[in-house]
Amino acid sequence: MAAAADLGPPVVVKPVTGSGSAGVRLCADAGEVAEWAARLLGGDGGPTGPILVETAVRGPEFSVETFDGVVRAVVGKRLGPEPWFVEIGHDVPAPVPAAVRAELGETTRRALAALGLGWGAAHTELRLSAAGPVVIEVNPRLAGGMIPAAVRAATGLGPGGRGDRPGQRRGPRAPPRRPPGTPPSGSSCWPPRAGSPRSAAGHRPWPAPAWSRRTP
Repeated sequence: MAAAADLGPPVVVKPVTGSGSAGVRLCADAGEVAEWAARLLGGDGGPTGPILVETAVRGPEFSVETFDGVVRAVVGKRLGPEPWFVEIGHDVPAPVPAAVRAELGETTRRALAALGLGWGAAHTELRLSAAGPVVIEVNPRLAGGMIPAAVRAATGLGPGGRGDRPGQRRGPRAPPRRPPGTPPSGSSCWPPRAGSPRSAAGHRPWPAPAWSRRTP
């Protein structure tokens, strides 16, 4: 509570462990902070242990995927409705001007250098505020979900460039052919309310468009 008061509302309250933004919530006032912190610290079927309280940063969200300190991709994120931060889609490369992608990449490189993370993969999350990029998290690992697949589809390269790990010599794959102006993108579908599915009758996976199928 003291941290939230020092930072001032709104703040983001989240566990120090976990993935997929589980347990991460935007809190508008002291009452919401107290309620959500109690749920996290008490377990409530979710993460337990220490929690973080952060200043809420307004602006679009991105991730920068790096390997050995080299930027491999800048990813645009699409999020579900607040107060949650569920990622429902990703665009590679992020649909912003090249200068903005360069600024996000440079901010990420400075953050990695400050933390001494110059080797291997890193997944850094940022928001583009009115004052410029703000680092939200730095994770010394590959991105989760389908981001690595989207990066490979966009560039033909794994996270390590010519090889996925130091010492590999596998060359890049050619990116799949697709119409101009259609970068790789992934989306998730979310129901409008909580509940349990009763039937999937009448629904079937959509076939992949012809341009998305990789040819030998």
